[in-house]
Amino acid sequence: MSNPDMKFLIVDDFSTMRRIVRGLLKELGYNNAEEAEDGVAALNLLKNAKFDFVV
Repeated sequence: MSNPDMKFLIVDDFSTMRRIVRGLLKELGYNNAEEAEDGVAALNLLKNAKFDFVV
């Protein structure tokens, strides 16, 4: 069974793709997501927060 409290990190250099993935996650009932525009930004977020899933 899925956990709606899972925390996602969406990483993509295209904001449109990040928006699409965030929308799909919301449709599936997942509202807890952060975005990173590249790998460097993602690594910085990963150093300071715990994520259950990285897309």
